[in-house]
Amino acid sequence: MPRHFIINLILALFALAEGCANQSPSPLSAMPVAKSFSIVILSRGQGVPALAKDKLKQIESLLKPYDDRGELKVSKSRIGLEGETKACVTVSDSKIAGQLLSQIQAMAKGVDLMNVTAEPCDPQY
Repeated sequence: MPRHFIINLILALFALAEGCANQSPSPLSAMPVAKSFSIVILSRGQGVPALAKDKLKQIESLLKPYDDRGELKVSKSRIGLEGETKACVTVSDSKIAGQLLSQIQAMAKGVDLMNVTAEPCDPQY
């Protein structure tokens, strides 16, 4: 192989590597926002704690006007023998979904056995 071919190949690889290194990562704001999330209340063998049940009712009240306007869909299923429940919320607009998710996560913060997770909704819920 001619020497100039190898040198040109090496220079091309360096140029390619430099071009990749200079790319800035995409900002987090460009990442897609989840349009669905779940709310799960669980138990430890003595039923779902009263606070978790109350918070779920408050969250349902928060979501009702959006549901009435057709901006979201809530599917709720009992997932255990002691009242464990999973509510799956699918929102038509990602901006509203992000706002609701943040608000609901704040409401659920510190509530024992209550989890709020941004995730695709399972069709069965």
